[in-house]
Amino acid sequence: MVYLRIFLVVLFFTSCNVERPGPFIGYTEMQTNLPGGRQVNINTMQAVMTGIDGQGHQLLAREWTMEPNTYTQFAGWSPDGNTAIINKGWKSPENALWEENFTLPPQTLT
Repeated sequence: MVYLRIFLVVLFFTSCNVERPGPFIGYTEMQTNLPGGRQVNINTMQAVMTGIDGQGHQLLAREWTMEPNTYTQFAGWSPDGNTAIINKGWKSPENALWEENFTLPPQTLT
């Protein structure tokens, strides 16, 4: 039953229209020093856009991270460069705990 939970992680790939008056850089930012394990830090992931000069820091699709255990990642730009492509992720706390404690048996690593 626990093994099945790995496959219940839901990722939604979609796009977020963003007004782009000039060249921008899209990226994902997150904290990596919070106590409580990996998932606590992953839950801080946010898709971000900023100008090439570092000005105009803007969180993208922030409303997608308002539910517990959700995060966003910047995945790229559309071919025409006008739409940011954002990944929304969610993971149950039970699955996150299982992943923290899971290790592959040595024979599966070859």
